Amino acid sequence: MTEDGRPLDGRRSTGGRRVSSGSQWQCHLATPGERLAYLRHSGHLSDLTITFPGHHDIIQVHRWVLAISSPVFEAMLYGPLAEGDLLHLPEDPPEAFNWLLDHIYLNHSQLPGVQLALQVYQLAAKYQMDPLCKLCSQYLVQEVTASTFPGVYETALMLEDDQLLAKCAQLTTNWKRQL
Repeated sequence: MTEDGRPLDGRRSTGGRRVSSGSQWQCHLATPGERLAYLRHSGHLSDLTITFPGHHDIIQVHRWVLAISSPVFEAMLYGPLAEGDLLHLPEDPPEAFNWLLDHIYLNHSQLPGVQLALQVYQLAAKYQMDPLCKLCSQYLVQEVTASTFPGVYETALMLEDDQLLAKCAQLTTNWKRQL
């Protein structure tokens, strides 16, 4: 096994299937979703490296996948200011960005917790990914608690999320009644 979990023969497991990193890998994967999952996990055919200055994370991605997911990525990667095959994202949290990539490539929609959801929500707003913003907002409306309230409220204010602000106001009113 290599350090990244691949067998020494260069094959990689994707969705329970063993896929060769060599030629004809597409033939072994039945659906576009399986092929995108393979590309996400293998980095095969990637043409963009993303770094997070101040962190050790380096991610190989496909600029066209990002561009079809966000008008901001399209402008950053194909617009007049596009630069090379290296993208530095010093303000983006790597864990949240990785979740965002899993959403883009693999259609993941299960948010693992409020703190990560807050970070993903802010990234989704930054990159103008409106359906993901809605998903995060709905999740946070359901999951906000007294301990997560300050971060949720701050994000709701920053992103002008009326639904989330209404939920925060409702919780505040309920807490005042309990006092």
